[in-house]
Formats: sequence, structure tokens, C-alpha cells
Amino acid sequence: TGGGNNTHSGDDDDMLDPLWIQFLSRFILMCLVTHGFGKLAAALDHKNASSSSSRVGTWLLLITATQFHLPFYASRMLPNVFAAVTCLHAYAAWVQNQAPYAAMWIIVTTAVFRCDCLLLLFTAGLSWIFVQRQLTLTAAIRLGLVTGLLTLLLTVPLDSLLWQRPLWPEGEVLFFNTILNKSSEWGVSAWHFYISSALPKAMMSSLLLVP
Repeated sequence: TGGGNNTHSGDDDDMLDPLWIQFLSRFILMCLVTHGFGKLAAALDHKNASSSSSRVGTWLLLITATQFHLPFYASRMLPNVFAAVTCLHAYAAWVQNQAPYAAMWIIVTTAVFRCDCLLLLFTAGLSWIFVQRQLTLTAAIRLGLVTGLLTLLLTVPLDSLLWQRPLWPEGEVLFFNTILNKSSEWGVSAWHFYISSALPKAMMSSLLLVP
């Protein structure tokens, strides 16, 4: 009996191995990214169901699958990847004319994962309020304050516990990059980097589809 218990304990230790934990974590993240793309594709197909471009969502998935960037990073534990999950849901809601849900997703993304999504929130918000008329200015402000406050009440205590000091990570990043204007300390690339290197490598064969 004692030997059996030792064997069972060894199996438990194997399941708690850091490599297994990393594998499972990255697999779950990859599933979330895939689900986000599936949700956006389904929303696009549904929106264009009665037109000649009824399979635009399917084409989105096929083209994305031929590219390097997103499939490679889909399971990487990086803020950009987590932000991609929530932004995919935001775009899906936007396509379905659900501006309040789209706004909430982007607010959560901005507060928790990527503060520079504030630019996306600002430009999309202008469209929802003044172009598409899906939100009033009052409703947008109320939605932003409530969602932002609730998000901060969740993320700040958790991040403060993990870092052992009072901390709002994206607020600190925003202050460092924007207020202090020290973003160049992260490194600077040539002005043509995205055109000459990043985009061609990321797009791969789909670069042939560019007119």
C-alpha cells in the first residue's frame, strides 16, 4: 500500500511540473485566441450572409492561418496576445452593432493588458458616438467610468499582490511612455522597420494579395 501511495504522489508531482503548467497555460491561451478569431469570423459571415461576400469571415481565418505572426504568437504569454483575445471579441461585437459590449471589451483591454489601446478606444468611440450613432456621449462616459472602475478594482489588488507593492501596471506604463516620454528607452527601430521587415515577415504568402 505504501508503495502505491508513493507512486500516486509521484504522478501528482509530474502534473505540477513547471513544463506541464506552462504547456497547459499556453494551450488554454491558444484556445482563447482561436475562439476569438472564430467569433469574429462568425460575426462577419452573419453580417454579410445576404451579400456576395458571405464567406468573408472564413477567408479571414484562411488568410490568417497562412501568416506567420498570429499563429506563432497565439500561445505566447504576452500582454499583446491577451489583448488580442479581448480585442477580437470587441471587433466581433462591433460588427454585430453591439457598441456598448465592444466598448467594454476595449476598456478592459486598455486597463489590464495594453494601455495604448486607448487610441483604439478613442477612435472607435468617435465613430460610435458621432458617425454610427450607436452610443450617446452621456452613455459612453457612464459606460467608460463604470467599466474602468470595476476593472481597476479587479486588476490593481491582484497586481499589487503579485508585485508586492501598490501597482496598476498599465497606468505605470502609460505614465512612463507618455507623461515622462521615455518610450525610446525600450529601444528604437528604423522608421522603415515595419514596411521593410516586420510586415513582409508577418504576412508571408498573403503579401501576394496586396494590390
